[in-house]
Amino acid sequence: MKKYDDIVFDSWSSFKESVAMDVCKKDGFPYKKFIFRGQADADWGLVSSFDRTFADMPFHLKQKLQQDLIGNFKKSCRQFESLNLENYSDIEIMSLGQHYGLPTRLLDWSYSIYIAAFFAYTSFSVQSSSVAIWAIDTTHEIWQGEYGVSICQDMIDRNSRQMQQFAVFTMNKSPDKSIESYVETCSKEHDVQGALYKILIPISERRVALNDLDMMGITYCTLLGGIDGCAQTALVQEYLKETFSI
Repeated sequence: MKKYDDIVFDSWSSFKESVAMDVCKKDGFPYKKFIFRGQADADWGLVSSFDRTFADMPFHLKQKLQQDLIGNFKKSCRQFESLNLENYSDIEIMSLGQHYGLPTRLLDWSYSIYIAAFFAYTSFSVQSSSVAIWAIDTTHEIWQGEYGVSICQDMIDRNSRQMQQFAVFTMNKSPDKSIESYVETCSKEHDVQGALYKILIPISERRVALNDLDMMGITYCTLLGGIDGCAQTALVQEYLKETFSI
């Protein structure tokens, strides 16, 4: 039985109008109290790349493999003078590595619900009826680390995209494969009410949402920067001009 609340909206406008009140009973979200993650398919769970890749591996072997991957990545980078990671923390190494394909138990989140919505709506290849925006109340006791999942809110200077995306991370050190199952495990001994929310918006609102987000200045150019951001922005712009439909 799930231990989080589903909040369902039938339109982008109703989402904007009511989401803060529905989640935290306020007209707006308190400063940096909540973090958000957008996913293109509402059926997807909150599962890290590491836990997807090594889903059937026993937990004690997962722990060792995670450290071995960090060590191997760090060692391989030594051959490139510009990639000396000797003074990097494990979190910094994982944050850097996962953007280049290193499986980690980190998940990317944002302080901005609108940035989360942008990433949910721009996965054009995914076919689903709704996108999901997950919300975590960072002040809830189950996210303080001692039970297995912590929130890394420190700014990692070497990751410029973190600043552009108002990004933070969850780090899962628990035996649970997903954040939802972790919440369910915690519910056996703790009150988990209000720790996690799942917000659903129809995929049919994609063009309305992305046009609105574009006017807010939320684009791949501003979030990713560089050639990557420019290339992906070009595709979104053509979609907004109704050159093609999905």
